[in-house]
Amino acid sequence: MRIRFSALPIGFMLFALALSCASRSAYSDECDADIPASDVTISSLNGQPEPKTLDLHVQRVQGASSEVTIDLAVVRRVNWCMRGYFGPLTLAWANLPEGMAVAFDPASLDPHTDNYRAQKGKLRLSIPASVPDGTFSLNLQANEHRVRVAPFRINLSTKPD
Repeated sequence: MRIRFSALPIGFMLFALALSCASRSAYSDECDADIPASDVTISSLNGQPEPKTLDLHVQRVQGASSEVTIDLAVVRRVNWCMRGYFGPLTLAWANLPEGMAVAFDPASLDPHTDNYRAQKGKLRLSIPASVPDGTFSLNLQANEHRVRVAPFRINLSTKPD
């Protein structure tokens, strides 16, 4: 019994295998270089990056609630090494005083598969009268543990008028 191999299909298979390995290698290098970057950053509407800290001083009438609205752009960058999370993303704040609310409008970033996705929105801080005067450090965080958020903090100072 004689077995014949055609050189053309074998050559094509070897070429496809080499191409597959090369693309995986390039993906891996790109992936490794991408690791330190954040998946979510805050920037101003004109595209300039915001500082990592926003100092916000609210002077309010004694016994009255206050609301502050800030226009911003949230940039969600797809990190292809991002542990496979591409769904909608909700941002939240840590260290809120009891009764205070911070909300993004829109409430979440849309799911996507683009490299970069910027979404303009507003950040609303609602400070009820029950929140004592003082300085609070609010830290931005994401609802998904696999998503890295660039450090961004609001130092909120409230004092009576």
